[in-house]
Amino acid sequence: MPLRLPAFPSSGKVANSAVSSGLPPRPAGRRRPPPPSVLRSCVAGLLAIISAWYVPGGAAAEQVIEHPGSLELVYIGYQQDNPPQLLVKAHTKYFLVDKGVTIPSINSIYFLEYIRINEGESVLDIGTGVGIQAIFAADKASRVVATDISPKAVDNARRNVRRYQLEDKVEVRQGDLFGAVRPDEKFDVVLMNIDYPYNDQTQHLWKVHERFFREVTHYLKPRGRIYYQIGLLDNLPVIRRFARENGLLIMELHMARAMKKNRELMVYRLERLPETRNGPALKQ
Repeated sequence: MPLRLPAFPSSGKVANSAVSSGLPPRPAGRRRPPPPSVLRSCVAGLLAIISAWYVPGGAAAEQVIEHPGSLELVYIGYQQDNPPQLLVKAHTKYFLVDKGVTIPSINSIYFLEYIRINEGESVLDIGTGVGIQAIFAADKASRVVATDISPKAVDNARRNVRRYQLEDKVEVRQGDLFGAVRPDEKFDVVLMNIDYPYNDQTQHLWKVHERFFREVTHYLKPRGRIYYQIGLLDNLPVIRRFARENGLLIMELHMARAMKKNRELMVYRLERLPETRNGPALKQ
């Protein structure tokens, strides 16, 4: 819709002043147009207001996402880039999200809350998305490898890494699970945050999670640990079986219910069974 500039009021005094100044009188009912500089100022002001409030899709300019954790998650709004990027605040850092890349959710922020990285550790982040877990891990880690199966997510995460000037510490690679990890690479911490089964149509995702448990110990240092995010309490028996079959033990489990989202958030910390820390995982 074209912008309609407000009409400038006129009065009899303006017309009379024109006559008294010796200028030819204007016909009754006609007004002198405002100077071009005034028009430019009005248009600029209106465009500034529209740009400040416009968000593609009609979403609110800023949305605080409620969840049962303590870390802040805010969808600030779309930046006027080409194409537009959603600006998200996760805890204390800001991330740009491209169209077609998964927007950080309450699962991501709840996962972040229970990850513990010690000074100088090496970290593998699987399913990095826009790079939230990897960039926060870099606060203490000496080295972070972040992977994602999506080329768009990998490109997005790399740009967020550059924004924080972490290229010398965080390497983002494209690959399916451990497909982008070299066979000789071992890590103190492995993070896993990908889609999980939650209904009949997503049961095929169990194959991906089962493969993760089967392969993860090959990339985990003997006394390393895994932080693993998957929702739904009903999934717990399957996770316990995957862990047991691959020589892993659930050391911690954090759970909360997000009532408004009708979602159960669960974060696991797993380690090798004590008898497998100096050798291959036992098959049980």
